[in-house]
Amino acid sequence: MRSRGLVVAGGQDHLAGVILRIGHLGDVSVDDVVAAIEVIGQSAAELGMAIDPAQAAAAARSAGRAGDGVHLRTALTCRP
Repeated sequence: MRSRGLVVAGGQDHLAGVILRIGHLGDVSVDDVVAAIEVIGQSAAELGMAIDPAQAAAAARSAGRAGDGVHLRTALTCRP
């Protein structure tokens, strides 16, 4: 993912192996979140995970619009 411009790290403590943390500096827009989810989805699909990157990106866009600028929280669930 780093080669695509995205820095991620694993979860800590009880979230180790459960979540990915997305690296960022400063404000993050809905478009930034969507782009990150697209990269994660594409990478997961390349690893053979059953994932639809386009659907995940669309869900993030929808959540961003519904939030109308309010804190956006998104999740991408992958199953090997």
